[in-house]
Amino acid sequence: MIKEKDKKLSLFKRIVGISLIGLIPVVTFSLFWIFSQYITFPLSNGSPMPTTNSNMFFMSVIYFMIGIISFVIGIIFYIIVLSTHCFTFNFNMPFWKAFKVKLYISNIIVLFCWVIGLGFASSIVITPLLTMFGVPWIVSFYIPMLGWLIMLNLIFSFVILIWTPLDKSTITKRLLACGVSEEDINRGIFVGISDPIKSSFKKFTMVEDDVGMLWIESDKVIYKGDSDSFEFDRNQLLSIKRAVDPGSIVAYGGGVDIIIRFRQENGTERRVRLHSEGNWTIKGVARSLDRLAKRLVTWQKGN
Repeated sequence: MIKEKDKKLSLFKRIVGISLIGLIPVVTFSLFWIFSQYITFPLSNGSPMPTTNSNMFFMSVIYFMIGIISFVIGIIFYIIVLSTHCFTFNFNMPFWKAFKVKLYISNIIVLFCWVIGLGFASSIVITPLLTMFGVPWIVSFYIPMLGWLIMLNLIFSFVILIWTPLDKSTITKRLLACGVSEEDINRGIFVGISDPIKSSFKKFTMVEDDVGMLWIESDKVIYKGDSDSFEFDRNQLLSIKRAVDPGSIVAYGGGVDIIIRFRQENGTERRVRLHSEGNWTIKGVARSLDRLAKRLVTWQKGN
């Protein structure tokens, strides 16, 4: 029997990992701050903002409007990405490799627009308060954006996965283009796969090497994906293992991946790591992996 609890990443490692994810924006902000010292920027001499009340009000209105416009641009771009399946218009050919890069860039753009929007809008209140306590104006101006960058980065990583609508829609479109029927899609399980031998830390974008659907039939398990496929019966299945992938953000939300080892038709052995797709939260991913593991174990026993 698989003991999922014993296989999970320890609480200490999860806290450290989440903290490091939160520190990435801090490092980015620090580098930007160092860079800003070498460029000409109005009022960046470290003193409180020397302006009249009327100018302060005018600049506050400008900042607020810039913030609103930036936030709205982020929403519009987000909707465009969803409606165009991340600018993927042909599902007759494998799409996942290019899709990962486009989604990675789109995520940065959306996050940047929302951070600028919320940062500028909130700076009209936070910046004057910080300058009252002697914080240099240029620092107090960027602190709201840094705060929103950290907050949104953590929210989009562990609270809500904003690109979830793309998971099922892109997989569905690709499988339909490959000739899979809607009936089969409705009874399948949305999954991604990767090679457990390769470290996920070395992957620049997403950890999945391929995405598709898994069917657990009475006599065999079938996977059909964007550019890969396989199937095996009970005699070919050698083992089902639960193992944490430290290079995947899912591990820091309590998720434990599934690694199956089976013998292929040509006699060679293959190991595949299964990822759950189409979940709105990291906890949802973890629960989906638990359910899938139980189904595979039950199937292996012939029940």
